Amino acid sequence: MTRIEVLDFVAEAFDTVPVRPHTLVEVAVRNGARDVLLAVLRRLPDVELREPWQLWDHLGEVPESLP
Repeated sequence: MTRIEVLDFVAEAFDTVPVRPHTLVEVAVRNGARDVLLAVLRRLPDVELREPWQLWDHLGEVPESLP
């Protein structure tokens, strides 16, 4: 899983901000995200996010691309 994949499944959630992690999970499920991606999103703290890049403050272990 990469940051691009995460954004592919949750980007539309940022059309209405702020967004909370539970909304990201709902959008990802609706868009058919894999279980591993959903598990990562469920680990996010309950914070308001206004920009997609803020995800990486909490998901720094998700690589930008695969090696």
